[in-house]
Amino acid sequence: MKLAALVVVAFAGCAFGQLTPTGPFTGQASEGFEGHKEGSHCGLEMFGGHGWMGEVNGGCAVIVSSFWAFGCKLESHEGKMFSGSKDGPVYIKFDPPLCRFGGYFATNIPKDDWGGESKVAFFDDSGNHFASEPILVEPNCEWTWFGWESTVPIRYIEFHASNNLGGGHLMMDGLEISFECGPTCYPDCENDGDLDIFDYLCFLGEYANQSAYADCEGDGDWDVFDYLCFLGQYANGCN
Repeated sequence: MKLAALVVVAFAGCAFGQLTPTGPFTGQASEGFEGHKEGSHCGLEMFGGHGWMGEVNGGCAVIVSSFWAFGCKLESHEGKMFSGSKDGPVYIKFDPPLCRFGGYFATNIPKDDWGGESKVAFFDDSGNHFASEPILVEPNCEWTWFGWESTVPIRYIEFHASNNLGGGHLMMDGLEISFECGPTCYPDCENDGDLDIFDYLCFLGEYANQSAYADCEGDGDWDVFDYLCFLGQYANGCN
């Protein structure tokens, strides 16, 4: 398991200045798909009634499964179940709108069919698309965390896998959502409210994994300037 993002304050490269990566958190509602019947569905009620998942193309191939063997064998990240689609992109619609969303993502697509960077598209309360973010999972059945906090209320999210099999097979588990969000602090890598040597060590670990969090400059590269960027953020502390 990799952590692909932790809390990041706004910097050049964030989607329109409205969306920033966030690390694992416990939200006001969670979804692990444990209460759903295993098999194919036309849609799923989620988050205790605060969300609905369906296929963007209107199909009935939203899958709830305990394991799925395809290019590799995928098992749940937590509990017994996970979800995804075998045919095409899926969406989740929220009520009320969110300020924070995150979860663990993986794919079991065969390597020869995988296209690389998948995308998440975010829509506001009026249905307008305001940001897109990459989901960088590899076709190895390994779960990776991705999460975001938004200054624009999130009503709707679409998940588009990059492959030549219709855009499905992007699986998810351990989802968290929040409707109210407080301030964030980038150098607090451990997300525990304190700035100390352990945040520095946490950053080094994220840098070694080339996570989204460690790309402090937000330019898609991991180099000494990201290290210097983190040190500058750390020196400035948290307000």
